[in-house]
This record gives sequence, structure tokens and C-alpha cells, in this order.
Amino acid sequence: MLARQPIYGANLRVRGYELLFRGPGARTTDGIAMTADVLVRAGLDVGVADLVGDKRVFVKAPRPFLVGDLEFPLPPRQTVIEVVQDVARTPEVVAGCRHLVQNGYALALDHYVWDDDDDPLLDMVSIIKLDVLSLTTTQLSNAVSHNSKFGVELLAEKIETREQLEVCQNLGFDLFEGYLLGRPDVVEGDALCPDKVVCLRLLEERPREGQLVGLDERRLHVLALGPRDPGPRPDRPRPQLPLLESGRGGRRPRPFPALAFRA
Repeated sequence: MLARQPIYGANLRVRGYELLFRGPGARTTDGIAMTADVLVRAGLDVGVADLVGDKRVFVKAPRPFLVGDLEFPLPPRQTVIEVVQDVARTPEVVAGCRHLVQNGYALALDHYVWDDDDDPLLDMVSIIKLDVLSLTTTQLSNAVSHNSKFGVELLAEKIETREQLEVCQNLGFDLFEGYLLGRPDVVEGDALCPDKVVCLRLLEERPREGQLVGLDERRLHVLALGPRDPGPRPDRPRPQLPLLESGRGGRRPRPFPALAFRA
């Protein structure tokens, strides 16, 4: 299942959504399968326009998505690709990330270790995410001071208390995410038709088999994932997305009292 968690700006208005995998029953540990499921459901089942409107989409990306073995079926100018810390910075990964940036995607470093200035991705990223729960107030302050020199937006994640939010606001974070502000909402979409399931399974086999005999791989991507931004379809009802912010008087995010930004 697909879930989305809101990400807020300094004025506590929604700036984007992180897309998350929510599997039924037991947890799934296959990062590639989880990311593929999230991308297919976001890009095909629901549609980016219905899912986030004109806001940014944040998605964690395992190595195959970074090096180009698997593609992102999401609009580049609207998508932030999160690179997790345990992905080795090999030449292939660095080249793949540079290619993604050149094609309009934004990069974010997730759980960034702020004393590692040798990370070759630092000159490409637009956002650095810092885990509020894993850092003391002093460590958080030092991390903000250190990372500000890179000219990126700083995102405070896993904010669970009002005290944590106030500390992060006072330290000058640009973006905020956590259960205090909004928990992930599960979004239901249409089930994939059998033809698309077959295409996806064939694509999943490609990295292991090395080739697709007698099949046009690019055509498989189109059949399986559809257009990069399919938008709403008139033949199906729009999904109910209670947090989606509308600029034309439609649904708006649920308010959270007493959390107003303090300048």
C-alpha cells in the first residue's frame, strides 16, 4: 500500500509529501521492491496530480534507481530523490546521481552524517535531512551550523514533540516532518491490471537475467508504468486525500492548534 506523510515549510504550510510503503501484515525488508511498489502506485494507480497536487514528492531510492537500472515514473521537476546513507558512493552511483540532477530531479541526503565532508554527492544535493530523535540539541545545533555552508535546505525529520519543533524552528530549519505535524495517510488506488503486472515482473527480472530476449525494454516501461504524469482520469473517482491542500477553496490540511511558527 502507498502512504504519504506531509512535509511543512517554515510557515507550517505543506511544501511536499514523502511517499512511503505500507505493507499488509509483516514488514517488507526488500528496499527495491518497496520503492518499486511506491513508484508504480504513485505514478500509475493514483496519479501524481491527485496524490500531491503541485507539491513536491519525496521518495527514498535504493541503488538500482540511482544508477539507472530502474527508472523513476514521476515528473522530474516535482520529485526529490532521497539518497540513504548506507548506499555506497561508488563511481556508478555518483554518475547516476549526476545524471538524475541533469534531468531535473532534486537530490536529498537522508540521515546525513554531518562530519563527512568527503561525500561526493554534497555538491549535487538540494536538501539535507537530519533525524531529530537521534541527535541531542547541541548536536543538532552543530549540524545546522555545519551544513548551512553547503547552501541547501535543511529538513528536520521525526519531530514528535512541540519542544522539538520549537528547537528546530529557532535553529533555522527550512522544512519539518514528523508525527507531531502529520502522520502518514494510506492512499487507496486502483489495482494493477494483469498486463501491467506481467510487464513489471519482466522488468524486475532484467537486473538478474541481464537482458530481455525478444522484448523491447523501453516499451515494457511504458506499458508497466504509464506516462510520467498521467493526471486524473475521468473514468474513475478521485481518491479521498484528506490532507491535500487546495488553492481554490477545496480540501485543506487538518490544522494543528498551538503550533504557529514563531519568528
